[in-house]
Amino acid sequence: MCLTCIRAHLIHDLRPYLCTYNDCRMSDYLYDSIETWIKHEETAHRPSLRCPEHLFEVFSSKEDFRSHIESEHVSWSNDVKAALVNFASESSSNVTTRCCPICLAAYATTRELNIHIARHLERFSLFSLPRSAGDCAAIGSDQAASSKPNQSGGDSRQEGMAETLRFTPTDAGRSEPYGVQSGRSTPESELETPEPELETPPRTPPPPSQPSPQATSPAAAINELRPDEMEALSKLKEGELHERAAAAILLGDVIVSRHILGDTVCKFTLPGHVLCPFLTRPQILDIWRAAKDLIEPSKPDDARYAAWQLFSKCARHISSSDVGRQRELFEDLMAPASQDDFFLRLAALEALTMDGGHVDEFSHSLFPLLATWLGDCYLVVREARRRGSRGGVKKGPLKGQADAMNEERNLSHLFTFIKNVITLNPQMAWMASADGGLIDILIKICLSTSANGDLAACISIINTLVDSIHNDKLKSCIQVLSSTYRMVPTLTKDAWQCIDKFLRSSHGQSAVMILLDVLRTHPGPEGSSAHKDSIRNIRAALYVFRRLLMESADPKYPAIPFALLIDALASLAPEASDTRISLEILKLINSLFYSPNGNINAIVVGESWSAIFSVAVKCAETALGTPAPASSDAKNEKDNVAHQVMRLVGVVEKLLAAESEGFKQGDDCRKFLDEVRPSARAARDAVERLQHPTEQALGKSVYP
Repeated sequence: MCLTCIRAHLIHDLRPYLCTYNDCRMSDYLYDSIETWIKHEETAHRPSLRCPEHLFEVFSSKEDFRSHIESEHVSWSNDVKAALVNFASESSSNVTTRCCPICLAAYATTRELNIHIARHLERFSLFSLPRSAGDCAAIGSDQAASSKPNQSGGDSRQEGMAETLRFTPTDAGRSEPYGVQSGRSTPESELETPEPELETPPRTPPPPSQPSPQATSPAAAINELRPDEMEALSKLKEGELHERAAAAILLGDVIVSRHILGDTVCKFTLPGHVLCPFLTRPQILDIWRAAKDLIEPSKPDDARYAAWQLFSKCARHISSSDVGRQRELFEDLMAPASQDDFFLRLAALEALTMDGGHVDEFSHSLFPLLATWLGDCYLVVREARRRGSRGGVKKGPLKGQADAMNEERNLSHLFTFIKNVITLNPQMAWMASADGGLIDILIKICLSTSANGDLAACISIINTLVDSIHNDKLKSCIQVLSSTYRMVPTLTKDAWQCIDKFLRSSHGQSAVMILLDVLRTHPGPEGSSAHKDSIRNIRAALYVFRRLLMESADPKYPAIPFALLIDALASLAPEASDTRISLEILKLINSLFYSPNGNINAIVVGESWSAIFSVAVKCAETALGTPAPASSDAKNEKDNVAHQVMRLVGVVEKLLAAESEGFKQGDDCRKFLDEVRPSARAARDAVERLQHPTEQALGKSVYP
């Protein structure tokens, strides 16, 4: 019988293929053919529905895809829509969204990844086969015979296990096509599933002059490199460039395989009889030292990819307690590298830090490195977005958008890793806000980006750093969060959660004083960039104060000094020529006298109201006394000012109507009504013109 037939027969009997996705309902089911296994994973876990006119939109269900067709392609006939849905539901994506779940190798297409995972599963299944006729006899013998020691004093089962652990597939050198990521097309011959070696050459007794192998401890011999692995290490040190890259891939696979098998053996064997095939830490570091020059930017893409993959596997299998070796690897990671290798360097850093959980050995250098990476990565992403929006100059629109998607994925991955590092190491979070550190980069990204995803990621990281932020970084954080809270509707909740955390922390009173200082800031010459930034910050601060006044009953929030607030508003009133500022001030004043529960805010109950009414009169005169604006936006803002004036007038009239003997602010209310009467007439005319009666205006929520 030919070897191919034997292999097919064994694969059918061993049924080596099983689902590699978590939480699969059929996780215990074994498949006897690679086709049925791949079909299960594609249909159950990787459905891909794509529109032929929107190539970059992927839908995970027929319902989502059908909704897209109905909303975006109304002109298509029902027959065309139905046929398109059926066709799309039968297609599968050729772009992989994950790495190998066993050795973490990355591939460009699902076909290459499936073949790679299939090799792992087939190799694992081969360990269930006996390695020699002696093992077959041991399996077929009874319990007494199997436990009887052999002539050399060893145990046949233990010897068979040792032989199994020493088994390494001869095709391991081709387990990872290192040219995929760099754009090199992999030949079909390299992607074919290798035929496993089913027979081992018979053992030959050693010459009389050599010591007997049985005299060597199996536990010591099992850690040694096999001859083919020693040959690969020799090629890694002294071979040609392509041979070194191939050897790096092979030895990385050896490191992972040895540890997987070692974990399994240590779990299922008795104490005192454990044969651990782990490579020692000096062996792993020796392998990496032979390959580390391959990560230099001058090396070809294939060689750099192979070296970074080897780095990740070496780093993940060096103990976190081995401080010296971890520092050596970290220094290699900080060396200059190609920007094209960023995703590989990030994966290597994740492996070295155990996904951000072990950073004690190099924490002082880690945060500056992350800050540098984040700044550089954001600049690359921003440039890729510009190229993608222009469609590229030479690459074409699809290529430009694909590059932008890859860079976006790198940036998102980096944001996630930084958050993990801070969350898992809160005692080191203070390093992130050091001078020129991570906080500065996050603030710069928030001020320059136009992508809500970038803002959300930055806010999420700042939220984890609230208790560790230095006082000199507090102002910039509060201003960015306040502006986001007012201007970005989709991030209002996230921004307020972070502001809320600041206000409830030890920074609470400092945050209130920062917002008051913002209100006292002079906007500067009109039309300048400083004027625009100042107006934005002032409106944001007023917006936050309104929300904080609504929450002022909560004792966990810091108190707002009424005198300082009114003083800040009074200093801001001369600048109220900007209708937007007048509108925000009037909304804030209304929130003091008209809360959602119908009561006056506690901070004004025992205070004099003359100063705050003077600010309201000034804002009303300035906004309503100007000529009618030409633009529709400015006209709407003026109408909103009229609503706020009428709301305040109505509240004051109700207070006077219900005036009691202990009401001390009656004179202030009557004086306000006299002073605001001209503005109130203009406001009433605007409200009646828009057919919004006063009572309806009073019934509206304080927040638009």
